[in-house]
Amino acid sequence: EQIILMYDTSKPNSTPSDERTIIAAHNIAYFKPKGKISLQLKDEKYLPNIQRENIHNVIIFDQVGGHLLANCTLNPSVPQFIQELLKYKDGLGFQEEAIPSEFIGKSYEELSVYFREKWKLILLGIVTTEPEFSINDILSDDTSNIDNFIKRQFELSGKNLHNSKDRNNIKIKPDSDYIILDTDRAIVL
Repeated sequence: EQIILMYDTSKPNSTPSDERTIIAAHNIAYFKPKGKISLQLKDEKYLPNIQRENIHNVIIFDQVGGHLLANCTLNPSVPQFIQELLKYKDGLGFQEEAIPSEFIGKSYEELSVYFREKWKLILLGIVTTEPEFSINDILSDDTSNIDNFIKRQFELSGKNLHNSKDRNNIKIKPDSDYIILDTDRAIVL
């Protein structure tokens, strides 16, 4: 299940569209749907307002659209090429794929050859999923008064001690000798 919210342009003279999109996303996230929520925003200044764990992907239109427009003058065919890739028709386009376990500990080059020869896919990069830092990472396992006091204060404040949100570290075409980790996934074309 996926929920995609795009910024609203229907009311140009009212509350900024990004604020309406964020409010809608938080309202949906409040009901804890099983799927992930993805957002499109116009301005990155609103990123700090995205704090729900169900909100996973945020696309800033000004960053993506601006780069495409700038590329039109320097490399006129690149924006058209990217638009075709994003359409994902006939099984062609960007995909995120699991990495077979036998490639954990092997090089990026070996994985690239595997995808090219076995599946006729081009390996573009790696996404490493890293868990976010949590208060439990710094507190000890013992039941000392200080640790108990800190945990109790977090509980009383309503703050979440356990952050289930992971951070993706993207490596576009890493060095050939990059070693594949068990937390990696492949981005292929």
